[in-house]
Amino acid sequence: MKIKCTFHIAIAFILIQLTDEFSIAFAYGICEKNPYVRILYVTFAILSLLTMIYLYTKYIIRIQMQDLFLGMPLPKKKWCITAVLMPVLICLFYIFFTKGTFEKGNLTYKEIIDVVTISILSSGIKAAVTEEIVFRGMILRLLQNTFGKKCAVFVSSFLFAVYHFEGIDTSDIKKVIMMIISVEIAGIALALVTEQTGSIWSSVMIHCLYNILSGESQIFHIDVAQNFPAIWMYTVNSKNMLLTGINGSVGFTASIPTMAGFTGIILMVIYDEKKKNWHFSSYGELSSEEDSHAPAFSDRDSHRFSGWADSDCFHYHNDHCEPQRFKRCGGSGYCRKSHQLPFPGAFLHAFLRLCPWRAEFWRRKAGTRQKDASLRHLACG
Repeated sequence: MKIKCTFHIAIAFILIQLTDEFSIAFAYGICEKNPYVRILYVTFAILSLLTMIYLYTKYIIRIQMQDLFLGMPLPKKKWCITAVLMPVLICLFYIFFTKGTFEKGNLTYKEIIDVVTISILSSGIKAAVTEEIVFRGMILRLLQNTFGKKCAVFVSSFLFAVYHFEGIDTSDIKKVIMMIISVEIAGIALALVTEQTGSIWSSVMIHCLYNILSGESQIFHIDVAQNFPAIWMYTVNSKNMLLTGINGSVGFTASIPTMAGFTGIILMVIYDEKKKNWHFSSYGELSSEEDSHAPAFSDRDSHRFSGWADSDCFHYHNDHCEPQRFKRCGGSGYCRKSHQLPFPGAFLHAFLRLCPWRAEFWRRKAGTRQKDASLRHLACG
């Protein structure tokens, strides 16, 4: 089992590299001089990676794409707000609390288009989606099924750091250690968000907006030396590596302010989990006597309750609980044990989140069907 897991992880590394190289050759071979060629490149890179992973997981690993955190739910509002605030606060820290010079780049219209497309499409969307699919999707799930949740989070984050070795002087042990620590903290934060939400899309949002807004992009670039064109630039007058990070592929990601930002995300997830566990513990499990009198429902009736993301809904656990039993959903919108809903339930979950008045209607309708109040004591464990 462990050998198979290692082999599948190696294949995941190969897939992300091959699809990226093939997409570059394909896109730039068709229209190299077109300034919008990056749109084709990013689109083809994402679609080709998804196709290869779909074929590999279906015919080799024999699991569904939903089992790789690639299904619903969509990004949550809390993490979307966090994805914007964290990189903005990091930039404000450097502007107001470090000495440096701010300047605007003299770029032509064509150069501005190139800078924007590189920052948003290549560094933002493409990097975030492909890396989250592989590291927080395929690799995290494979490690979780083989070694457990804690090991999966740390090992997938370490592999995420190894993936960013490109551009780093590996002969300098100090830089290597600092890069591993910083990128692993970011990987742990993204992995925990993926575990909590049940899909990679909140992590994709955090990763994408961090790459675009944190000063790593060419729209607003923060560095100790400006080596490539950017629309706005802030040059930090400091040689402290803890403050400036590492020149290379990770840049200011290896700095203390960025590590503090991702550590804040980790603490948010831990707080949410403790709050959720306290909420669940306030509803005791049924005693054996009460449990024996709990009413039984048919599968047809039970599925009426599945997929409703609300604290008063009841969620049916198809494969992980005893048949014809309900347990409280706790507002997560998905099974805490399987971490996924089948497609109809996930679609309904997304629809109800966008239409709160419809959610209220279905909650009341579901409440009228629930006759036994003792089922409210069943908590997701």
